Amino acid sequence: MLQDMPSNYAYKHAKNTVLDKAALNNSLGILTSDKLSHLVELVAWNPEPNLFIVQSQDGSVAFRRGMDGDKIDFSIESLDGRNPIGIQAVDHFSPLKAELENKFPNRQINSYPYAFEHISQVFDHPCAPDIVALHTAQHKYDTNIGNHGSLSVIQARAPFIACGPGIRNLGLIDGHCRLIDVAPTILELMNSKKGAGIGPNGLHCPNGLYLSRQDGTVIESIIDHDYLPKRVLVFLLDGCNANVLYDASKLGQVPTITGLINRGMAFRYGAISTLPTVTLANHTSLMTGCFPAHHGVLHNAWWDRETQTQIVTESITTWHTAMQWLSPGTETIHQALKRSRPDVISYSVNEPADTGADWSTFEFFRQGKQMDIMPDLAGPFPLAHPEVADFSPHTRFGVVADTMVLNHGCGLWGGELYDTKMEVPDFCWINMPLIDSVFHDTGPHSELSRLALEETDARIGEILSVIARRGLLDETAIFLVADHGMEESDPQITESWNPYLEQANIAFRDEAYGFIYLTP
Repeated sequence: MLQDMPSNYAYKHAKNTVLDKAALNNSLGILTSDKLSHLVELVAWNPEPNLFIVQSQDGSVAFRRGMDGDKIDFSIESLDGRNPIGIQAVDHFSPLKAELENKFPNRQINSYPYAFEHISQVFDHPCAPDIVALHTAQHKYDTNIGNHGSLSVIQARAPFIACGPGIRNLGLIDGHCRLIDVAPTILELMNSKKGAGIGPNGLHCPNGLYLSRQDGTVIESIIDHDYLPKRVLVFLLDGCNANVLYDASKLGQVPTITGLINRGMAFRYGAISTLPTVTLANHTSLMTGCFPAHHGVLHNAWWDRETQTQIVTESITTWHTAMQWLSPGTETIHQALKRSRPDVISYSVNEPADTGADWSTFEFFRQGKQMDIMPDLAGPFPLAHPEVADFSPHTRFGVVADTMVLNHGCGLWGGELYDTKMEVPDFCWINMPLIDSVFHDTGPHSELSRLALEETDARIGEILSVIARRGLLDETAIFLVADHGMEESDPQITESWNPYLEQANIAFRDEAYGFIYLTP
């Protein structure tokens, strides 16, 4: 039998409003009605501490979170009909052929890896919603053909590739990890010192953690401890579908990335992102090793219950300030490295989760100097395909951003940027957003998406060439990962569930489409 969770586990139930149970029940009834079956995959809520209920149109499950010895575990308390999160396999709809054969998978066959962990952690934050509503795979949200944000495996599965010193040469293998495991793995490779903090079980650990709040664990299976790197470089390909990337590699469309796999390893089933499977929440999870509700960047937008204000982190006006929402006691890789090794030099290229970096693209933005570093929207754009740059304003901006990334990556590793001498970094994080832009606008299976992969691969190759010319490549471990996956939606399914709630006279806020707050 599970024991109670530790009282200090997170930030549980710091809500300053009393939930209207009638409004809750009415909302749940509407969202899980048959008429919204094409829009709503499932809903989840938290009626009491450490008890969670997940419901869909054809069943519901209540599960409890507790302690089994010194580890968190989960037990099902009741089941009515089909268990909405009964399938949690990481290998569903892989490789790409299987994904294409199961486009818009319905709830009876869909899979939700780590569903217990991912659903429960959302409600640890004081600004957690009253209801989490997740859209179906077929639902076309906003103008996007490619979508993410839900719990399903294709939207949660990010690619994971690693190579170089400290990484075992395994090739593409049938395995997976979690995004929250990336930070402690990097810190292990960099011989960072372990210390005290709050561990994956929510309890204080006097020693043995790389970060002061750490939900992830080291991916020991990929590490060669006999040959550790002098430095680590990470490429984050925002919004990249793992199946599509691995298929492009098989077809010879991304030779640089194929070279990384051949020199090291890749997990076929990727790195599983956490709920919500969106940008800012999972960028920060990658950088901190924590679930979103624990590191504090809960979503791309949410409602602050204490101040009664909307928090928006993913916006051209707010990206550079997003890290103000980091929870006290949360560390980034940059900070943990500095605490362990004060002489470490760390750089952050086009990454909003940059707290503690010695040099950061976003620091220019915070200083109002973005126009000084952004390439001209008219071009030219090295290595760009005109079809990609000219498809939409969104994809053009992605090309512009990746061109800036290329300039910064080559300059920082080359030793000079903006007429300033730069020391060789010990740790460098590079975020490349073009793939997300193109996959959203055209879907992950389009011809333009393959072109976006090709030019991203070429830019990575240019940065690695600079590193190689300086004789640093053989001493650098390289990671390639994404913040979430991307799933193609049905262009015909564009309806929203909000009008149905409004017609029932329910007072609510729907933040970032899926975090529903019931208001008096």
